[in-house]
Amino acid sequence: MSSEHRNATTPDRSMAVGEPDGFSLDHEVRQRLRSARHLHLTGQARRAKLGYVLALEACPVNCETRVGLAQLHVLEDRLPAALKVLLSAPDGTVLSAEYHYLLGCIYQQQGDLDLTRRHFAKALELADDFQEIHEFMAREQLPGPVYRDFLATLHGRLKPSVYLEIGVAWGDTFALSGDSRLSIGIDPVPRLRSPLLANMQLFSVPSDTFFASPENRRLLEDNPIDMCFVDGLHEFSQALRDIFNAEAFAKPGSVILVHDAYPLNQATSTPERRTMFWSGDVWKAIVALRQSCPDLRIETLECPPTGLSVITNLDPGRRFGRPHIDAIAERFGSLTYDDIAQAKAECLSMVCDWQAVLDRLAPRPAPGP
Repeated sequence: MSSEHRNATTPDRSMAVGEPDGFSLDHEVRQRLRSARHLHLTGQARRAKLGYVLALEACPVNCETRVGLAQLHVLEDRLPAALKVLLSAPDGTVLSAEYHYLLGCIYQQQGDLDLTRRHFAKALELADDFQEIHEFMAREQLPGPVYRDFLATLHGRLKPSVYLEIGVAWGDTFALSGDSRLSIGIDPVPRLRSPLLANMQLFSVPSDTFFASPENRRLLEDNPIDMCFVDGLHEFSQALRDIFNAEAFAKPGSVILVHDAYPLNQATSTPERRTMFWSGDVWKAIVALRQSCPDLRIETLECPPTGLSVITNLDPGRRFGRPHIDAIAERFGSLTYDDIAQAKAECLSMVCDWQAVLDRLAPRPAPGP
């Protein structure tokens, strides 16, 4: 089993005991199952397997026992044996999300992606917070370069003199701006992994507070932005304000990049976080901008894990006030994932040729004589 699905082989999820309605495990079987799970978790595979076998013989319709035994077969790289255990579940077995997840992992190892997708989808129907499945979906739906790699390449080619990043977090993408003349970071609670360079200024305030400061506005007026990366709160109205605020201090040829612009599914693209894998509802900002500001050029790249929108043809003279921005946010705030699910490519202006976008933003230097 590949490392990306390591959780499929350990009983560390909250798996439901798969019992038919009105049925409960007797005390002896429940104790045997509890002991097998403990042995499994502590790496005592041989004894755990025996415990699972005995528990399964006593109660064949218990799904948790069946999944545990199959997990141990997977650890031993005995995929056919694991499949046999899972697929021999008798009628009356209540199949769990973990059951379908493990089946999907096995089919993926065997190269059957149709069955993988089918069982992963069933697992999400039963439990919508499956980070590993969401990561699998993201890799399938977004086959482009990881967004950090695209940013690194763009920095190397565009060489922005003034760079702005909203949402610095650990500083991994902020560090890419080391060659800029001035690099400005905004994050109320930064958690930098490396020290700032001499060209970097970090403002530990919310972005609205930063842009409201006359001193900071003068800083940006004196140093118009060449490139901005918006990766702050995963919240539509905040992202919208950040984009318009950055545009006001940009140049006509500048570029704004927006992370988390691609909604994977309903569960992971809501304003409130309910899942480990989460992009929030930033995608609404892309829909709103395409309709409210058709002069902008917006292209959403297939950059995993959650998409990257590239905004150009900026108009620094637009300078929408807060009431205007709030009105746009109110107009589009009620959108749901279902409103765009069947037309994501069109609504988000998806572009699969990321290299063409890169070359347009930063043409390759002409070859020497």
